[in-house]
Amino acid sequence: MKRGKNKSIKFGFKIIIGIILSLISFSVLASALNTQATGFRVDPNTGKQILVEFFAGISGECQQVVNSASSSIFVPTKTSTEWLNFKTNHPQSVTVTNCASGDLSYYSIMTFLLLSLQQQVFLSYNYSNSMSGKVSIFRGNKRLITYTGSAGSGAYSSIGSGSYTIYYLRDGKSASSPLLASCTSSSGGGGGSGPSGPSGPSGGPSGGGGGGSGSSSSSSAGAAAGAAAGAAAGAAAAAAAGAAAGAAAGAAAAAAAGAGGVG
Repeated sequence: MKRGKNKSIKFGFKIIIGIILSLISFSVLASALNTQATGFRVDPNTGKQILVEFFAGISGECQQVVNSASSSIFVPTKTSTEWLNFKTNHPQSVTVTNCASGDLSYYSIMTFLLLSLQQQVFLSYNYSNSMSGKVSIFRGNKRLITYTGSAGSGAYSSIGSGSYTIYYLRDGKSASSPLLASCTSSSGGGGGSGPSGPSGPSGGPSGGGGGGSGSSSSSSAGAAAGAAAGAAAGAAAAAAAGAAAGAAAGAAAAAAAGAGGVG
C-alpha cells in the first residue's frame, strides 16, 4: 500500500518538475526571439513594430504587424526572402502596414495676456498609422493633449514656460510611449514678425510689426498667428501715434489762436 502511494507521489512530482521545466524553456525561447536574426513573436490582439535591414548602409524598413487572431504568430525576418513571403502571404487575421510616423514643428510669439507679456506657443502636428490610436503632445514629461485616431493633423497652442523646452509627439498617453517626432523651442530662435500696422489718424505714422520667436522649424498656424498679432500690435501703435500727433496739432493751433488774441 505504501509502495503504491510512493509511486503516486513520485509521479506527481515528476509532472510538476516537467511543467516547471516547460515554462522555463518557453520563457527562454520567447526571450530569444524578437530580433531580426531570430524573428519576432506577436501575441494575440497586439501589434509590434518590426524594423528590418538586410543590406549594410541602406536604410531598413519599418513595418507594423498587428495580430487579431486568438493565438500568437511568428514573423520570420532572418532572410529577405522569408520576410517578403510573410508580407505577401500573411494570415487574414494579420495586418502589415507602415510604422507610425509623425511631424512636429514649433512657433511662438510674445503677446499680452492678463496685462502681462507672455510667450504664446504654437505647435503644428501631423501623424499617421498610429498603433495605439491615441497620439499625445508632451512638454518634457508632461502630457499636454491627446488626439484620438490612427491619423490626424492640426495645431495646438498654449502659454509657454521657460526659454528652452523640448516638445514630443508620442504614440500613446505615456511619457515612455513610442516617439513619433520632437522639436525644441528657444527664445533665441528665429521667429517671424507681423506686418506693419495701418497709418494713424490725422497724419500719424504707421505702427510697427509684432515680433515673434521660435525654433528653425515654424508651422503655418504659428506664422498666421504671428501675422495676426503683428497686425494687432501695429494697429494699436498706429492709433496711439495718431492720437499723439492729433493732440500736438491741437495744442499748436490753440497756441497760435491765443497769440492772435493778444495782438
